Amino acid sequence: MGYLDNPGQRWHPTGIPCEPNNNAWNHLTIQVQRTSDDHLLFQSITLNANTSTLNYSESPTATNWYGITVNYQMDGNATQEPYSVWLDSLNFNYW
Repeated sequence: MGYLDNPGQRWHPTGIPCEPNNNAWNHLTIQVQRTSDDHLLFQSITLNANTSTLNYSESPTATNWYGITVNYQMDGNATQEPYSVWLDSLNFNYW
């Protein structure tokens, strides 16, 4: 797994393996916190009850938009074999 450095516009690998269950439902949880100095702190990522700590902080990018987006991206493997994905029960919690 990795993350996109939005201000730097580049991908950073984390070294965390991404091993979803094949032909089965997978449960993914990402914990993110906005810090008091207005940075995003990506705390952890959990895939099928396996939690890995990230503790990556990102500076905000300049914008005049104050919305929230949730993006889902599917990438192929090295040979771009076809596959199907169903996204179900997407939740975004804010407190």
